[in-house]
Order: sequence, then structure tokens, then C-alpha cells
Amino acid sequence: MSAVHDASSFSIHPVDKASPGGVDSFLAGSWLEDQRRGLDRETPLTIAVIDDRPLIRDCFGRGLRAVDETLELHYFSDLKSLDASDAKIGHINIILICATWSKAKSEHYMSQIAKVRADRPETDTIILSEIEDVSDVLRAFEVGVRGYIPPTVSLEVAVSAMHLVAAGGIYVPASILTRCEQLIRQSPAASADEDSVSLFTSRQMLVIDALRKGKANKIIAYDLNMCESTVKVHVRNIMKRLKARNRTEVVYLLSKLEGSRHPA
Repeated sequence: MSAVHDASSFSIHPVDKASPGGVDSFLAGSWLEDQRRGLDRETPLTIAVIDDRPLIRDCFGRGLRAVDETLELHYFSDLKSLDASDAKIGHINIILICATWSKAKSEHYMSQIAKVRADRPETDTIILSEIEDVSDVLRAFEVGVRGYIPPTVSLEVAVSAMHLVAAGGIYVPASILTRCEQLIRQSPAASADEDSVSLFTSRQMLVIDALRKGKANKIIAYDLNMCESTVKVHVRNIMKRLKARNRTEVVYLLSKLEGSRHPA
């Protein structure tokens, strides 16, 4: 099943250029190997399904059980109800967060993922959602997610992904890898001089891309889920490194630099 990748052979390091912080540090860390538990496809999994939509949550659970009747599923509307039921459930292999994702809610879900990672380091987290912005998917991995399941995959793939993650692997659908490749090719970092790229962080490159499109700080802050004050700091640092006097000059200097790198 090509969409399921074992972390031992999986690599997504190039995405570092297009996403804040990149995921290579997460994959390269010792945490992954330390957390391998030797589970296989035959090992029953205990899964906490977090979804505040009872009908969708129950129907999805029934579908999972139809594929793998050994799954032990517990349903909760939020993480607070899960915490209140810990003593009754015992060890949980996977927390499956079913999210109605949007840019406005992304920070809320990121904080949930980070909290689970901090409070339950022995439990893996998987996101089930339709996330349009690939940078949000990458950020989710950075803060602690071990699998991303879009609604476009089959129930069989979803179950296999859960077993893979529980065994110490990472699940990323092939569609995300394709979008990452496209994002890298479209990124200003892909066409800029190597020396200039090293001047900026990946987050600053996203701000630069927004400056090229003439976006105001308030719009950039909304699009990138930043505070407006953070955007101003990034713009100021970018101008300082390029020795530019204003935003227009930032765009001009970068275009000139790229033109010298790739003359017509």
C-alpha cells in the first residue's frame, strides 16, 4: 500500500524550505526510535476518537470496526472528556482527532496536539481532517502528530495507517508528498541564490512571498497565523539583512538577485 510509509525509509527533509521549521528535525530525532513498541498488524489497538459530531463519529467508528473488529474504540467529544475517563480506559495507543479544519481553527488544533504530546508522550496522535494548506499539515507533524488521514482514503488505508503509527511509523498520504514537491518548486527559496536563502528562515521566506504579492501586514498575519507584531519583526529583519529601506526595495533586491542567478 504505497500511501503508507514506514519512518525507517521515509524522508521529507526537503520540505524544510517551504514550511516553518521543517519536519526533518522531528524525523531525525531519537524520539521516534525510543517510542517504537514492536506492535504489529495483529496487535489490538485502543483508540480514543475525539469528535464533537456524534453521528459522524459513531458512523466512522462502525466503519473502522467493520474493517478490523479487534479495534477497541472509545468516543469523546473533546480532550477534557477523555482526561476525565482515563482511569476507566487504561492505556491508549492512539488519539484520533477528527477535526473540521480551517485557518481560523488551526492554532486551536495545534495547541491540542502539543498538549497531547506533552501530557501523553507514550500515546500517538493522528489527525483525520481535510486540510487545504499543506503548511498546516507539516506544522501538525512538528508539534507532535504521527499521522495525517484525509477523508479521501479508504477505511482499509485508515486502519493500516493506525497500525503503522502504533508500531512506530509515520503515515503521510502520497497526495501530501506531491503537494510538498509543488510547494518547494513554487517557493522563492527554490529560485533564489543559495547564499541569499541561507540569510532567511523558512518563516521569513513565507513573509517575503507575501511581500511580493503586495499584502499588508494584517493580511500576512492572518494568512500565516501570526500576530501582526510578529510580522512587523520579520519584515524589519528581512529589510535589515538585505539593507533595504522599505518593502518595495525588498522585492526589488530579491528580484535582482534572482535575475543575476538565472540570467535570461
